[in-house]
Amino acid sequence: MNFSGIILGIVLILGTASAQSVKIDKILDGNRFLTSSGQEVRLAYVISPSVRSSDPREANLARKIMAYAEKIFKEKRTEIVPIDTVESGALLILVYQKFPLQRINVNLEYLRKGYGKFDSSAKMSDSTDYLKAQRMAKRQKAGVWNLDVYRVRYINPYHYLRATAGFIPIKQNEVTSWVAIPSITVGYHYGDLLPVLKHKDFMLSLSADAGTYWLLSFPTAKAGAEINIKNFYARFMFGALMPLMIFDRFSEFDILLPVKTLEAGLRIKKKNGNWIGLEWSYNRIGFERDDPLTFMRFMIVMPIL
Repeated sequence: MNFSGIILGIVLILGTASAQSVKIDKILDGNRFLTSSGQEVRLAYVISPSVRSSDPREANLARKIMAYAEKIFKEKRTEIVPIDTVESGALLILVYQKFPLQRINVNLEYLRKGYGKFDSSAKMSDSTDYLKAQRMAKRQKAGVWNLDVYRVRYINPYHYLRATAGFIPIKQNEVTSWVAIPSITVGYHYGDLLPVLKHKDFMLSLSADAGTYWLLSFPTAKAGAEINIKNFYARFMFGALMPLMIFDRFSEFDILLPVKTLEAGLRIKKKNGNWIGLEWSYNRIGFERDDPLTFMRFMIVMPIL
């Protein structure tokens, strides 16, 4: 090696060994960040999934990685060590987070969490720690080593097989005594049977459902008006129920009993595209002549594909 080459090597070594304090202003992707000076940077030795990936599992994982990066970089100055520059002009860096008792290498943390794979084409003197971090994630089936965990599911909010679990509060006497009776039901709901008015996150429609009032007992079918506003819904439905003979308040000759139900609920969406619902309902079962049975239910709705 000639003398000028040796000098250049020394300059590069000294340049990469010097740490800088920067502020990450924006998370662009799983492994793309923008500093406050406008410089794009990436974690060296790490290949992370992108939100633009054609694989929805990778895109979903990338969004989780971005949320993690937002958490560790937000409103903090970060210590970086420049390693190289890629063709796009982005700077490859080692990133360190300083704490009172320790200094964490973020590049290694990415590999430990499975937020990327080790870049085997990268030139480095010792890759032991990086390969060890990757083996740990692979052994634990974390992140990129178990992409099926990030498979996006979609359950239609208007028609779905549903299972519910909750309770019915019953007042035992006229003073203070209340009991909570478990309530578990199954059935199928069809919320957009006949859309009447639909605009963005609002829909008014005729809905219908068929199910039970307790496990596989008390089969019922109902239909009525339903309104959906974003993740909130309310419905007022009429139908019929097939009673069991244990209801001595009803005549054994009544094969079907009328049912009126007022329901309101809120859907809580999960990151994987699934959702659960929190639901309240007021129920009135029976003919007016027989003193209808009335009760409320508080339920968790679990939609099933």
